[in-house]
Amino acid sequence: MAARLLRDISTAAVEDGRMVAAMLPLLAEADGTAGEALHLCLAYGLGARHPEDRLAAVDALLVLAARGQLDAGRLGSDIGELVRRGALKKSRLAESIRTAAATGAYATVWSVLLGLLPSPAGRPRRRRGGRRRGAGAR
Repeated sequence: MAARLLRDISTAAVEDGRMVAAMLPLLAEADGTAGEALHLCLAYGLGARHPEDRLAAVDALLVLAARGQLDAGRLGSDIGELVRRGALKKSRLAESIRTAAATGAYATVWSVLLGLLPSPAGRPRRRRGGRRRGAGAR
């Protein structure tokens, strides 16, 4: 179901769609597993242009977390990718994250934010003596 609504929900963030993210809490409460499409819909909803759509996305986030169905790493990764592509604005996401944190869902918020961070695997390792290995190391 979420896959069918993805295009409509993405308009809440990318275009001037209004009240299209209102379906997110219903999708989060539905039977079944929260898959890739629902997490991507949620990412778009958290970055929606209109506050009422962002609030619906925060509600869905909290429902998924309460049901143990939230894949915070996937959501954080989706958000990061959409920001890098210019599909989501950071200021709108920050408001959604603040709203979720204001409910007391600090662990959920932190776990999503962790998913936004780049992997440390891409960083050069340090050798003994403080020198870095990688490009330029001999």
